[in-house]
Amino acid sequence: MTLVWLIALAFTTIPLLALADNASSEFDKHIAELKSIDQRTQREAARALGKLKDAKAVPYLAEMMHDPEHNVALMAGCSIGVRAEWH
Repeated sequence: MTLVWLIALAFTTIPLLALADNASSEFDKHIAELKSIDQRTQREAARALGKLKDAKAVPYLAEMMHDPEHNVALMAGCSIGVRAEWH
């Protein structure tokens, strides 16, 4: 009975490990997209990072709040829950 339990445990944890790796690669992909020269790509990356709700994204998004393109800065701020003020 113990062998059956170990096999069942292995099959239930393997998908969880795959999800963690997938989330990590998704996070890394969006971080790289923040450095794109395309403003739309930057905005979408900031939005996607906000949806992930990963605290590791906050420093990257905070840096993007200083972007000279207002829409990029606004999306970065919104993604970390900061209300940007219109100047």
